[in-house]
Amino acid sequence: MDDLRPPPPPVPELHPSEFAPEPTEVPWRAREAFLIVLISLVTGGFFTMLAVTAIEDETIAVLMATLLIEASLGAWVYLWVRLRHRVGAAALGLTFRKGDLGAGFLAAVIGLAAGAVVTQLVLTIANQVRDRPVETPQQLPDIQPGLEVFLAGLAVVIVAPIAEELFFRGFIFQAFRKWRGPTQAFFLSAIVFAIAHVSPVIMPSIFVLGVILAYLFEKRASVVATIAAHVAYNMIGFIIIVASG
Repeated sequence: MDDLRPPPPPVPELHPSEFAPEPTEVPWRAREAFLIVLISLVTGGFFTMLAVTAIEDETIAVLMATLLIEASLGAWVYLWVRLRHRVGAAALGLTFRKGDLGAGFLAAVIGLAAGAVVTQLVLTIANQVRDRPVETPQQLPDIQPGLEVFLAGLAVVIVAPIAEELFFRGFIFQAFRKWRGPTQAFFLSAIVFAIAHVSPVIMPSIFVLGVILAYLFEKRASVVATIAAHVAYNMIGFIIIVASG
């Protein structure tokens, strides 16, 4: 007897924007990051000296220096992969996919919560070991409403997240993944990310954030998602700092 049951409905195909492609090996190596940092410091330092000579306000000069050095880092990451390796922005993960912004915001919330717990744990241990109380270091100079707040916000919320994500996730994480695989790359790139933030008190929380951002990049194959996370993370922190005076 013939089977009269209707055929099953066709399975809809996913749009390319709804899933991340398989990661591909990048042509660069992790050690090239040293040259990018060196060139960025020289370039950013040069333009900083030009700008500072025309600025009398010390706080504005510091903020301008931060802006120029961070912008130089982001620019040189792109120029390096473009000119040295003949690949485009997509190799750094600069491709937007549906859900990147939402995933980035969720990662920022998780990073803030985990960072707060880790920082509090570090402060508790440090205060028990040291004779003098240990406090969270001031991450911004004393800024006044107006131009200083604008420049600080531009540096912290816009320029730094873009430049640092291109460098730490788009460049360094992918280089480590090519060398040691994704699992070790999560931790190696996070260590570099934490060391770059200098202060021992906040390094553990920055390390945790670095692992979260590297994992997000691996799952989304998009530095846009990690930029969104970094922007949200810094924006919330910046608003808290400004609101608290």
